[in-house]
Amino acid sequence: MKIFNLLLTAAIAVMMSSCSITVNFPVSQLAPAAEGSTQIRQDKNGNYNITVRVNYLADAERLTPPRSQYIVWVEKEDGSFQNIGMLVSNRLNRARLETTTPFVPYRILITAEDEGAPTWPGTQELFRSERIIR
Repeated sequence: MKIFNLLLTAAIAVMMSSCSITVNFPVSQLAPAAEGSTQIRQDKNGNYNITVRVNYLADAERLTPPRSQYIVWVEKEDGSFQNIGMLVSNRLNRARLETTTPFVPYRILITAEDEGAPTWPGTQELFRSERIIR
């Protein structure tokens, strides 16, 4: 019985990991040392679980010009953008954001912003993914 449970757990883990899309962001001109990726999975309700990870992320105050934070955006099917959260780095300069959205994520952007709740992405882009969902 224990072997059956172990095999069942392994099979479920493989199936769940195969249903996700992982996208590595290209090298950033704004913060060249930063390494970022995003993982997108669709849940049983049709929503999209998005996990964004960035390593070696400099504080937004160290940019030129300085900004106050990084904002993660989802580009929707109609070309509009939805702010899905703020990316905050820890003391090891690693940042992670996990969120769920009903919008199909055609592209993920991370921008440096001055305000906490912008309605449109600013011009200082840290990362912009290629088109994810076609």
